[in-house]
Amino acid sequence: MPAPRLAPEARDTLLGETHVAKIATHDEDGSIRITPLWFNRRDDGTIEFSTWMWTRTAQNIARSPQVTVMIDTVEHPYRGIHMKGTAQLGPESADPTVFGRWFGRYTGSEESGVGYAQQLIDQGGPRVPIVFTPERTYTWDFSEG
Repeated sequence: MPAPRLAPEARDTLLGETHVAKIATHDEDGSIRITPLWFNRRDDGTIEFSTWMWTRTAQNIARSPQVTVMIDTVEHPYRGIHMKGTAQLGPESADPTVFGRWFGRYTGSEESGVGYAQQLIDQGGPRVPIVFTPERTYTWDFSEG
C-alpha cells in the first residue's frame, strides 16, 4: 500500500520550513554521497543550496549533475519530499549577502544570516551556489494516514 501523499499546500508549507535537506550525488567510484545542507526554495520552483567549490559535493555535481534531494521531518508523524533532478553550480562568490539573505531563515534574521555566510567564507573561501531543478517528485504524509 503506498504512503499517503502530501497535499500541494502541505508540500509548499514543508518547503518553507527550515529542515535540513539531504542531497545525494555520485562519487567518482560510483558510490553515493549524501550531504546535509540548508536550502531555499526559489519562486521558480528550483531549490538552492550552497557549499564550497572544493567540496566533494560540488565536484560530484560538476562531473555528474543528476542528483536526488530529500527534505523530510524527523519527528512523527513523518512528512517528506523526495526529488530527482539536475543540479547546476553557479559562480563562486565571496559576497556574504548572496547567501546570507536566505541563511537568515535558519539563523533568525537576514543580518545574522549574512554574518554566518561571512563566517563560512572566512573559514573556507568563496561559496558556490547549487541550483537544483526537480524533474520527478514523490511525497509522503503520515499525518494523513
